[in-house]
Amino acid sequence: MIFLRRMSLPCFFAAALALPCASFACANGASNLPDAPQPTAAATAAAQPAPFQASPQVSSSIPRTPAPRLAKYIGTDQTTVRLSAKEKLELSGWEQLQPYAFVTQLWAAGWEQWTNTDPQYGTDGGAFAERLGAAALLQNSRAVLSDGIMASIFRQDPRYYRQGHRPVKQRIYHAVERVFIIRSDDGTNQPNYSQLLGNAVATTLTMTYYPSVSATWPKTAKGYGLSLAQGGLGNEIHEFTPELKRLVFHHHD
Repeated sequence: MIFLRRMSLPCFFAAALALPCASFACANGASNLPDAPQPTAAATAAAQPAPFQASPQVSSSIPRTPAPRLAKYIGTDQTTVRLSAKEKLELSGWEQLQPYAFVTQLWAAGWEQWTNTDPQYGTDGGAFAERLGAAALLQNSRAVLSDGIMASIFRQDPRYYRQGHRPVKQRIYHAVERVFIIRSDDGTNQPNYSQLLGNAVATTLTMTYYPSVSATWPKTAKGYGLSLAQGGLGNEIHEFTPELKRLVFHHHD
């Protein structure tokens, strides 16, 4: 009993000193519990960011197929690869051969002919042909400069990635936002230097082939603003094109 009493006093002081040390270590996470669950390899891989090839913010459970090499508009169920400078130039030319490009040119020329607005060629039949040629030249120069040359210089991805899995309001905002924000070749968001500068150069070039009455700096600045508005409207149309197609074919069936 005397021996136990003599041993209890040192043990008491040892326990008193060990208790604050153990509390400090636990509070600061200095040690891991030996039986704490550790992350598995599958969980670690799932926590990594999605690769560039997959469309952003899409559930991995959705089956995906490779998008066509020169596709301008990428669906949520499609994967992509990085475009080279040559492929960006090919894309900028290929998209101007699509039906929607000709429809846009006819609409622009027809509206200017009907309202007799810039460029002011007149109102006869020859004026419509001149307006159509000017609209085609402007649209093609914008595409080549923005999606081809500028996208290659700034290493940006000229394609549009649809957001069909998001709410409608977010998709509308996203379509307008893409005029000012674009995806880089690495998959990060950047200011859309390609479209902003490409449209600026293309609009400035109109002063060389528009009539003198329309080739003024105020009207050129107005044309630049309209080009950005048209870009946002075009994104809106292409964002909801799949839904419009399903709606039309559903009623047709």
